[in-house]
This record gives sequence, C-alpha cells and structure tokens, in this order.
Amino acid sequence: MVNKKTFIEFILIALISSFICKYTFAEDVTITTYYPAPFGVYEELRAKKIGIGSAYMDTTTVNVADDNLIVEGNVGIGTTTPQAKLQVEDPAPDLTIRRTNNLNRSRILFRNSGGNYIANIYTTGAGNGDLIFRVGPNNANPQALPDRLTILNNGNVGIGTDTPGERLDVTGKVRMRTQTAAGDATDIVATKGYVDKIGVQYVLAQGAISCPQLGADKLLTSVSCPAGSKVIDCWMRLNAVDIPMWSQDSIGGGPSLYKLYTAADVATNSCALHYTCGGGWNGIVLGVKAVCLTLS
Repeated sequence: MVNKKTFIEFILIALISSFICKYTFAEDVTITTYYPAPFGVYEELRAKKIGIGSAYMDTTTVNVADDNLIVEGNVGIGTTTPQAKLQVEDPAPDLTIRRTNNLNRSRILFRNSGGNYIANIYTTGAGNGDLIFRVGPNNANPQALPDRLTILNNGNVGIGTDTPGERLDVTGKVRMRTQTAAGDATDIVATKGYVDKIGVQYVLAQGAISCPQLGADKLLTSVSCPAGSKVIDCWMRLNAVDIPMWSQDSIGGGPSLYKLYTAADVATNSCALHYTCGGGWNGIVLGVKAVCLTLS
C-alpha cells in the first residue's frame, strides 16, 4: 500500500518532468528583451549580419547575407538627420579610401537602373597612382568605358589622352567661351576670334655674313614690329625658307664652325639675328623675320 507522502512526491515529479519535456523538446521559445526598456543602450554590439528598416524585419522572406549590413533608409555619421543615403558631418570631415595592395586599383563605380556601368573613377595600381575618369556609353564591364580625363601623379592633365606630356594635353579642339581681349596678360591663351580680328603680320630684314675673323659674335641684322603690334616670335630665313628659332636657339658648332641665333627684344619690340663667324660662311645672305601680333 502506497502512503500519502509517496503518492504526492510521485505526482510532483511527473508534473515537473512533463513541463521540462514540453518546453525543452516540443518547441522553441523566442525571448525579446529590452534593456533598459523600451530601448537598448550598449557599450558593445556585435553581429554577423544586420538588416535595418521595415523592409528587412521579416527574416522568413528577406535574407541578409553573412557579414553584411543593409540599411533601408539614410545613413548619418555625425548627424541624426541624414538627408542622403550617406551624409557625413564634422568640423573637418575626411573620407579615406585605402587599398592594402598596390597591385590593385581603387574605384568608385556608377551604374544605371539596368545594372550597366555608366562611369567610374579609379586610380591605377601603382604606389603613386594616376587618377582616371571614365564616362561613356553604358557597358556591363566598367573597364570597357573610355578614358575621358587623366591626371598623372606628376601633375600633367590629359583630356582625350591617358599619356599627357604637358600640364594640359588635349586630343581634339578646345573651345573658349570667353574671348581674349586687348590688355589681357601676355600668358593668356588667345582665342581664334581674337587672332582673326587683330591679325598676325611678318616683317623681314636680311644681311650678308662678313667674317674678318673666326669666333666673333656679331649682329647680322634686326627688324622691328610696326606700331600697334608686338613681337611674339623670331624666325631665321635661309635660302627663302623660314626657320622658327626662339630666343637664344642656335644651330652650328664650336668656335671654328658657325653659330646662328635669334633674340627677341620685348623692350624694343624687335628681333635680331646674331652669328659667330665660322670658316666658309663669308658672304652668305641670311634674314631675320619678326612675327608681329597686331593689337586691337
């Protein structure tokens, strides 16, 4: 005969076992915690994947890949009211893109709604890389877009060429919307309209070489631009052929040979042709031609 105490202990053990089995083996329990309620503030938060926004709340229909952060709305760094997909605010904000392998390139890619690439900005894979802008007809391959603007690490800029040899190297015509005007600085590039308006003229003077002794530097002849114009270049004329020669350019050799050079004098608005006597050049007729820009 079972006594009353033993029967009660048996009933309690049966109930506890049933409860444990039910919640341990029969179903999963999801517990949502808020600490401190109703929001959470944590010193450290780590996750393998995070989806932020109403569109990513349902884990049964939306899958966020591992090691990804997906945000439905705008992201603000330094601001609680971002007005764009990414807005960074700081008294002196910096945005750094660093590559860990100089054999690779760094890129910013732009795509259209169809998924094709329409533009990209990238640096070449060298330690002192160049910066290249590509824009063109959309393409599935970003590298297939044509180079439009290249900035080399030495400061040269190329438009239509990726190997600029000067500070500005352009393949194609350059249009200046603002016309050059009289009184502009001498290092301002002149527009075609200005040059056509003011015109260019050439003034020639000739002389014969006379060499009483070798090695003497002598002035052969000179020519001045007329009033209302200024000298922009000096040419030498030999056998009816104009040879462009800038200031102090020369042809020839050592003191036993000949030497010729032109020199532009801005103060006197003139060009001069000098020579150093060399054997066999006595009596040869040479000329100096001034290229004069007519001022408006």
